Amino acid sequence: MNDEKNPETRPGQRAAERADIITPEMTILDIISRHRETERIFKRLEAELGVCVCCRGLFLTLREAAEQYGFPVDSVMTEINDLVHNRTG
Repeated sequence: MNDEKNPETRPGQRAAERADIITPEMTILDIISRHRETERIFKRLEAELGVCVCCRGLFLTLREAAEQYGFPVDSVMTEINDLVHNRTG
């Protein structure tokens, strides 16, 4: 079923799947709280950036953290969504 009010909804997409889509407006805390497995992505970012993103940016949105710490929000968001939806190992 296509939800006319949500332009990101694909025909046949389950409501539960839509609810699990990570957006750049979600805080890092919300993302990790809902999907504990995503913590490893943030830990990898911390190693690459040399800053504890989870410590200093926990209450920032993904977009705000990307702007502040200099990581590519789109590719990180894709990586997180792929992990959450089991499209990667």
